[in-house]
Amino acid sequence: GVAAALLVGVSMATWNGAPLPIDLSPWGGGSGCLIGSSGEAMAFATTSSSGAASLRFTVPSQPALVGRVLFHTWLIADPAAPNNRLGLVTTASAASRIGY
Repeated sequence: GVAAALLVGVSMATWNGAPLPIDLSPWGGGSGCLIGSSGEAMAFATTSSSGAASLRFTVPSQPALVGRVLFHTWLIADPAAPNNRLGLVTTASAASRIGY
């Protein structure tokens, strides 16, 4: 397996004032290497031999959280990715709704 990081945030529009998605090509990322969600939280995992990774989060039992949407993007170490000096690839961003 390889190292992977999951960004979890509250927006797919901006992160710290910067518009999303953030193109990583200026830092050596390959074509299409984008961060599409804000990253107010980050968690780390190691992928399986098939490339899968998962994380489990405990959500506090707070009524105010029900219905909130969180956005997430995986960043995965891939030093062999073509035309990618950064050595990272990203997934498409996704959304999840708490409590439904």
